[in-house]
Amino acid sequence: MTAQMHFGLAFMLSFAASVAGETLYSAAPVGSLGGSFSVGLGISGLGQVVGDSRTANGFIHAFLYSNGVIADSGTLPGGTRSTAVAVNDSGQVTGYSSTSGPAVNHAFVYSNGILTDLGVLRGGNFSFANSINDSGQVTGKANIDGVDHAFLYARGSMIPIIGAESDGTGINALGQITGQVATASGFFHAFIYSNGVITELGTLGGLSSFGAAINSHGQVTGYSALFKGPDHAFLYSRGRMIDLGTLGGAVSRGEGLNDSGEVVGASLIHDGPQHAFLYNNGAMIDLNSAIVNSLDGFTLMDAPGINDHGQIVATGLDVNGREQALLLTPVPEPSSVAMIGVGLWILLIVKRWRKYQTYFSISGGREL
Repeated sequence: MTAQMHFGLAFMLSFAASVAGETLYSAAPVGSLGGSFSVGLGISGLGQVVGDSRTANGFIHAFLYSNGVIADSGTLPGGTRSTAVAVNDSGQVTGYSSTSGPAVNHAFVYSNGILTDLGVLRGGNFSFANSINDSGQVTGKANIDGVDHAFLYARGSMIPIIGAESDGTGINALGQITGQVATASGFFHAFIYSNGVITELGTLGGLSSFGAAINSHGQVTGYSALFKGPDHAFLYSRGRMIDLGTLGGAVSRGEGLNDSGEVVGASLIHDGPQHAFLYNNGAMIDLNSAIVNSLDGFTLMDAPGINDHGQIVATGLDVNGREQALLLTPVPEPSSVAMIGVGLWILLIVKRWRKYQTYFSISGGREL
């Protein structure tokens, strides 16, 4: 093959690699438990979705959506309301439910049809769960003498992990936890808790920050106040907090994060309402512009979670202004199809060139 042919092939391959654009998604409504709305809050690596929904009799219950079916997770004994916020790859669901007696909430784990009350910390009367990892460890917050404390629930016990006022909002496969903790100045900062050590993550120049999710690489997303400005979504990685910007409005917040460093959340748009976003490869996109099928009037308002396959749990408003949970699944985008076509074209050129070389060598260089 000549030098010119090598150059041409390299150029074609480079072009093909650059063709691929942003990821596109198909959107599927999760449905409801018989009532008027549903809200999606968490997603597993298997594409199971959890959240809460109004039931046919008017109560709000936690749900688990799996293989196209939405199921009521119920409530703790005596309770009337529950919310599921996270689900792991074993199908274990965590969240919180009202209980009998005083109107207080207790954290729970739902597994194989059984709802288990995680209880409270000593001296407290409520607890909220926010995240669960594949080992069944749970983090959240519970009160002690009127002060909220981040906790770790493992092997049947709930223990506070931080002495100061705090909240645990995300836990990864290594048991590392993120959330927010009160500082000496009285403001709250995002943190990482790992092996008994608490690391404050700082801010984007403002007074406060909030950690929402942490992946297995120790990256954190959440939101932080700017210097004399509103909150912006951030990605904390390798000791640095990166401002992810907005969709044109003043405010954004990061809520979900996968091991590829993709962030989802919500942002105000320019002169408009809140929209769901995906941050990937240094750019924030409006997920409403990345849907290939008809949304039948839905506007995606929030995206709380994304798994390692790129599936996203979102909540949208339908044409009647009612919240509806949705599952977004990546699909091959037209640019990918174009790239495949270019690749096949390159292979055809190479094949014909080799055929010509073979003929040229056999014919002794005679022209046709």
